[in-house]
Amino acid sequence: MKKEAILICLYAYFPFENANTNVMLPLIKRLASTYEVHILTENRDNSALKYEISNSGIIIHRYRRLGKLARNLQNLANLDKKKKRNLSKKFFINVLSPIARLLDQSIWFTHPEYILIRKLMTKINFKFVITTCASFYSHRNMLKYKKESLFTTPWIAYFMDPFAYYIGNRTTDGELLKLECQVYEQADLIFVTEEIYKENQNNAFSPYLYKTYPYRFGNFHCVDKPLKNNIFIAGKINCVYVGSLFSEQIRNPKYLYQMINHIDDHFAFHIICNQISEANKRAYKQIVKKTQNVFWYHNLPLEECLGIMCHADVLINLGNKSVNQTPSKVFDYIGTGNPIVNIYPLENDTSKHYLENYPLKLNIFESPELLEENAQKFMVFARENLGKKIPAKQLQEEFADFSSDRVTTETINNINKIL
Repeated sequence: MKKEAILICLYAYFPFENANTNVMLPLIKRLASTYEVHILTENRDNSALKYEISNSGIIIHRYRRLGKLARNLQNLANLDKKKKRNLSKKFFINVLSPIARLLDQSIWFTHPEYILIRKLMTKINFKFVITTCASFYSHRNMLKYKKESLFTTPWIAYFMDPFAYYIGNRTTDGELLKLECQVYEQADLIFVTEEIYKENQNNAFSPYLYKTYPYRFGNFHCVDKPLKNNIFIAGKINCVYVGSLFSEQIRNPKYLYQMINHIDDHFAFHIICNQISEANKRAYKQIVKKTQNVFWYHNLPLEECLGIMCHADVLINLGNKSVNQTPSKVFDYIGTGNPIVNIYPLENDTSKHYLENYPLKLNIFESPELLEENAQKFMVFARENLGKKIPAKQLQEEFADFSSDRVTTETINNINKIL
């Protein structure tokens, strides 16, 4: 008997995975046991096949990544004109944004994800569709298609990150918030992180709490991957950061850069990054003096990253500068059982909260006055815990509430309620 089809819009998927992919993989795997899963994803460098079926039977549809000009045009078209800005920026945006919006509505600049959503939804009778958010475009494109076609397929909006209340958008006065409210209104079911759900109790999304469910990231599981890419320096204490540095507003590595200058040459720092802003590149060049101890890697495959994390001497986590964003990476780190250093900018840091019951951790608050002392603490912690690892059984007991199986089961039970 042929399985019923479902559609998941996830901008980052094989072979272009990131932390958001890792969050979704357990849910995708479980859904694939019941449904024919179609993934709609971005072809990040336009090198992958437009269509393929994975070894596990997942059907992957890839839309082309827009060129730089088209991306800039669409970003300009989607800017909130009411956001508070200085006068020169406000004038520039008020003049150019209406032109960009007109072009954005034209057939020549229609977003390729929207085109593929429309094609697939017309061709295939999906049991339900899921759009995900880090990138808000999937929600935006599904909303556009819903308005144009009035489809009745159950629509699940899955938020891994905030949008209108994201730290970089908080000075908005209406357009982004209005857009996100329309997603909440039109979707049949909304999944949000526990941090977003807590915030939604008293904001513009409170009227939709009746169909909003909090969830925990399902990417925690004990990880023991082989080292496919041995980046480590023999004789050094190898410290690893894996993640994005696309915005210093949300995650700023400057304090880590400053600490590196005060840490001796027995340490090697490996920074594996899938996105980095120009501002962060400049900060690195301006701050770090001991560049011979720092090694950069761009867009390594997920399996290589997991292997590196499993064999690192120390894992470095950079806490978010916003309390409504859940740090998915910290759950991947916990699953390795390795020593973790969490460098955080806020007293009510979310990573610190999730690491509370993790035995092999060091929390370092970003205090300028304690920079040298914190660098010493880092070195002492790393040396004292070199080679130590928390047993998988202990991790499974301590973090049972975050287990991938439990979280995925709860999520699917909530999906079944609307079906």
